[in-house]
Amino acid sequence: MLIKLLAMEGVAPTAILRSEKSRHRLAEGFPIVVTDGSNLPPGTRFDAVLDAVGGTLAAELISRSIHHGGTFIQYGALSGIPVPQAAIAARADVRFAFLWLRTWVHSAGREALEAAFARSFAGLRNGLFASPVAATYPLSRLGEALAHQADPLRNGKILLDPHC
Repeated sequence: MLIKLLAMEGVAPTAILRSEKSRHRLAEGFPIVVTDGSNLPPGTRFDAVLDAVGGTLAAELISRSIHHGGTFIQYGALSGIPVPQAAIAARADVRFAFLWLRTWVHSAGREALEAAFARSFAGLRNGLFASPVAATYPLSRLGEALAHQADPLRNGKILLDPHC
């Protein structure tokens, strides 16, 4: 979804994926690199990196893949590991920003929140924010749904439907 939004704004995004499995979920026409961070093609450099993972992959991207004067924005920590402070300290030439939705929601004014919701709902209605669904479970099968969610081979979201 983020790649689609960036492309709509005229940015030429490159997706950096942690596994080959994720490749099928991306829209056609965008460059894709599958890496753990250490095997990026030599000389790969980006003006900006938007990171949802954190941890060692973020450190590799910061240390080797951002142009002088570039920007690193972390908006998630899927690895459960923060961006190493040593990586940040080593790149005084890079602008760092950390976007936490909770912080933004509490600091944004009512008009900004309403505008964000309006854009989000429009994206849901027109299919821009569509996600594949792997399965839908009734609440009575919550344990099974959680087990399916933990499956690394799962392709798509797991939904809970209290009405089925």
